[in-house]
Amino acid sequence: MLKRLRKRRSRRWKSLRKRLVSRAQWPLTTASGIHGRTLTDGERLAYFAGYLDGEGCFYSTPGGSVRIQVSNTFPYTLEQLKQRFGGSVRLRGKSNGGRAVYEWVVYGKVAMEACALLAPYLHEKRDQCSTLVAIRGSHPRSARRASLIACLKDLKKISYSEEEESGTQDPID
Repeated sequence: MLKRLRKRRSRRWKSLRKRLVSRAQWPLTTASGIHGRTLTDGERLAYFAGYLDGEGCFYSTPGGSVRIQVSNTFPYTLEQLKQRFGGSVRLRGKSNGGRAVYEWVVYGKVAMEACALLAPYLHEKRDQCSTLVAIRGSHPRSARRASLIACLKDLKKISYSEEEESGTQDPID
């Protein structure tokens, strides 16, 4: 009985979603296009960079292994990232609201290639991206690498409220 109710509810949601999408007055944007128009490579990279600015994370270990990770409850764009750059998409768990959380992860050389392509379009995380590239290019046991890793950690702790109060906020390009 419970299964039957869940199926019926699922069909209702799909039907409602379909009706809402057909009546939408705004441009429906995905990584593959806007209202059926295919995005250029630059537009797609800008879309991915915006997604990474909002949902992404840059990591490095003391040994120099680098990783880019993006988590979201909507796997479609994560699959597009996987198709464009490689890496893997996996189910990470559930959010506090009970929704499935998916994660795209890319490591090493492939992560550096993604950084090189996305860096011109990044805004919030451009410094983290360039620091990650510098970490990968430094000697494994050097003091420079250790300081770059510390710098990457510090870049993740930026408080925007301090910038707004002091008037040093960087305007969006």
